[in-house]
Formats: sequence, C-alpha cells, structure tokens
Amino acid sequence: FPGRGGWRMLRPFLVVAVSQAVGSFVVVSQGSVRMASSRCEGEIKLVEAALTSLGLPLTSGLPAASQSFSKRSTDVPAASLDGSHSHALQLDSPSLTDESFQAVFAGCASLTSLSVAGCSSLTDESIKAVAGCTSLTSLDVSGCGKLTDEALRAVAKGCALTSVNVSGCRNLSDEAIQAVASRSLRSLNVAYCGKLLTDESIKAVAACCPELTVLNVADCKFLTDESITALAAGCGSLTSLDVSRCKSLTDESIKALAAACTSLTSLNVRNCEKLTDEAIKAVSTLTELSTLRIFGCRKLTAESI
Repeated sequence: FPGRGGWRMLRPFLVVAVSQAVGSFVVVSQGSVRMASSRCEGEIKLVEAALTSLGLPLTSGLPAASQSFSKRSTDVPAASLDGSHSHALQLDSPSLTDESFQAVFAGCASLTSLSVAGCSSLTDESIKAVAGCTSLTSLDVSGCGKLTDEALRAVAKGCALTSVNVSGCRNLSDEAIQAVASRSLRSLNVAYCGKLLTDESIKAVAACCPELTVLNVADCKFLTDESITALAAGCGSLTSLDVSRCKSLTDESIKALAAACTSLTSLNVRNCEKLTDEAIKAVSTLTELSTLRIFGCRKLTAESI
C-alpha cells in the first residue's frame, strides 16, 4: 500500500485511467475520485475496475483513491444534480495540471457545471478546452491565478453561462468581464480581481445582464459611483451585492441601489470608508433586506445604526 508520497506519484495515472473508463462521470477531489451523475450505478463498476487495475482501494462501493492523501482532504461530494442527464465536474487540487485536466475532461462534452476552484496550476489551455461544452451554464475558476482574458473570451463565446466565479483571478481585465456579461447571467463573482478591473467591467454588466441577482465585487478598488449607479439602473433584480473594500464609493451609490434594487436581501459595504449616515438611512427603506454588513464604515454614527 503506497505511502503519501506514492499517492502523489500515482495521481496523474489515476486521473488518466479513470477518465478513460467513465469520461463525464468523474469528479476528482484532493486525489480521490467521486461520481457526479445520477445515472452512476454502471459507471461505479467501471471506476472500480479502473482503480482495481491500479491496485487502489475501494470504500463502500465508491472509489476512494486515498482518504489520507492530504491532511486537509475532506473528499467533498460533488454538487447535487437534478435530472437523469445532468453532469457536473468538480476538481479542487492545487497541483492539478493542464494535462491531467484535459485527460479527465476529454469525455465531458455534456457538462452543465464545472468547478476547478483552487486549481492554481491550470492555465488558459485547460479552460479554453471547455468552450466546446455548449450546455455549460455554471463555471467556477476562483483561485486559478494563471488565467487571462483569453480563457474567459473562449468560454463566453461557446457557452450560455448563468453563473461565473472568477474571484482571485487577478490577471483578468475589463475585457474578460465584458465577454461573459450576457442576458443569461444570473450570478457573477469578481471579488479580489481588483488589480485590473475598472468601472468599464461593471457598466458592461449593468448594460447586458438585466436578470442578474447576485454580484460580488469585493476589493475591486478602482470601482466608483459611476459603475454602481449604472448597476442600480440596469440590474433591478439584484438580491445580493458585496461591495466591501470598494473604498471610492460614496452615499450616491448606495442611495441609487436602495431606490432601484428593492429586492435586495443581502448587502455588504464593509470598509467602504466614505459612506455616511445618509447611505444607511437609504438602506433602511429596503423591506426585504435581512443581512447588512457595515464593519469599518467609520463615518457612521448612532443616528443611522
């Protein structure tokens, strides 16, 4: 039975062998393999055969390449899937390479959901391969710091995305966000992409995403009232907004949001240092609001709180 170092050496072979066996029914999580399809009974047998051929253990009828592969390995199950033909692929290993990803992905033309959150070794080449999945609606590449605009442009061209998470992808510019902004988009997370993003990104979202309900722009330091007021005018269906650490925002932005986005249930303005009592008084008119975060808003007084 291999030790921890042995598992690291075996991982690429495990990924390739299992992907060849079951294609779009595989989820790899911290060195282990899990099924991601509601039609998995027959596929489990194929996975078991692939793992057995590699001399790897099985647990309770499901493949578990190594429950002790990493101290932080929790073998988190794939997202729940609805419908007999839904497919989701979730990979969360920082050491996953383009080669291994493309081996797993080779049989996944019918994917509807892909998460490679934290797979920090992946480059544009991996994500560009996803562009052929015309049924893909949800994409999470958060923490994939090597990605550039090229990857997002390719995916946006081939997929009608409803949910996009690129948080922590600091090399993305306005061009990438403008590419994914479309009428189908419902949820967008660009938190901690503040290195290059400007008002132009959010103005594009405001103009092209009327059905947007969730937006996170935390720590996008170049955003100003110009883009947030445009957002209020164009995205009246917003229910959740995070503008924490967007330190250029003033009361004007928040008052515009309170007037136009009356369905807001969650608003995070932490460390928006220019906000005053006027902003919070405007927010108090939102009857659906259940969560308001105001830590670090130093100009607020007891009058509004």
